[in-house]
Amino acid sequence: MTSTGWRRSCTGRAIRLKCFPAVHPFRRVKSGSCSILINRCEIVRISGKVIYWSRVTRRPGVTRPSYEWKRYNQLIDFSMIKRLTEEEFRKFARLIYDESGIFMKDTKITLLSNRLRKRLQALKLDSFTDYFDYIQKLPDKSKEIEELIDVVSTNETYFFRNERQFEALIKHSFPDISKKKTDKRLRIWSAGCSTGEEPYTLAICVLENLNLFQGWQIEIIATDIAPSVLDFARKGEYSGRRIEKVPPEIMKKYFIQDKQYPEVFAISESAKKLVKFYYLNLFKNQYPKDMDVIFCRNVMIYFDREHQRQLVGGFAKVLAKTGYLYIGHSETLHSISEDFVYVKLLDSPVYVPKERANEF
Repeated sequence: MTSTGWRRSCTGRAIRLKCFPAVHPFRRVKSGSCSILINRCEIVRISGKVIYWSRVTRRPGVTRPSYEWKRYNQLIDFSMIKRLTEEEFRKFARLIYDESGIFMKDTKITLLSNRLRKRLQALKLDSFTDYFDYIQKLPDKSKEIEELIDVVSTNETYFFRNERQFEALIKHSFPDISKKKTDKRLRIWSAGCSTGEEPYTLAICVLENLNLFQGWQIEIIATDIAPSVLDFARKGEYSGRRIEKVPPEIMKKYFIQDKQYPEVFAISESAKKLVKFYYLNLFKNQYPKDMDVIFCRNVMIYFDREHQRQLVGGFAKVLAKTGYLYIGHSETLHSISEDFVYVKLLDSPVYVPKERANEF
């Protein structure tokens, strides 16, 4: 039987302690510039990470601690309970903003601290300042900047997210595009595609409505700024919450269950071959052209007004006059762009070029 309790470090961070009940009293252990109280127990959880604690008789910090203490002490990453100073936060927030357009509010200091630790651990650096200096000294910063943006990006999504928008796409956008276009070419862009659920959902929607696009050249372009999520998306393997909204008939048709790991499902080749994944920084790279549909959902919320205008202005240049722009339910182009007009399709926020205002 175990017991669980909470303690706080001198930084104010709550530390969850899970341990076997023991008669040993709580003791003070140094952690960088501060110290925390932890129980001398078998297992300790700090910020959700399991570490093992040594049951030793010597007090940590003595001149000659036992070998047992040294071995377990190496497993305890006390940097986990530190966070960015305000000055460090401002430096990183500015760097992230300049490189990606992502605006980080002051309230995100703990979130940013937690995510930057991944790079500190990967590079074996001791402090956030060391990491910032490391980036500045690199002859070519581009690769590490990609890694930095990767760890700070939020990539939570799932198949058929906000399904009413996909219904609007199928019932309104697809029939309209198939009637008006004469070149028999359908191009869809998933901007900020994350781990691939959105573009693969779009591929399934196309395959379910191929009667509208017989003989058409179809291409779905999926882009993101985070290399790791693109690697994940290209594999096309999903489980758990990511696929829980997929209708049973769609699961049978477009997903293949893994024989060794039955909880994992791979996207079918028919859907996979329609989607091409590319790295793209929305503020530094050229946009794909001649788009009929653009999905950019829950992306603008990370940018300030200036970058939102720049982003939507770019969409206006590459979206066809007969095209559709789908954004997130919590997003709006009001006071951001005059290039698009709002139309309500099945209670979904959709925008079309202003030249089409009289069609709806």
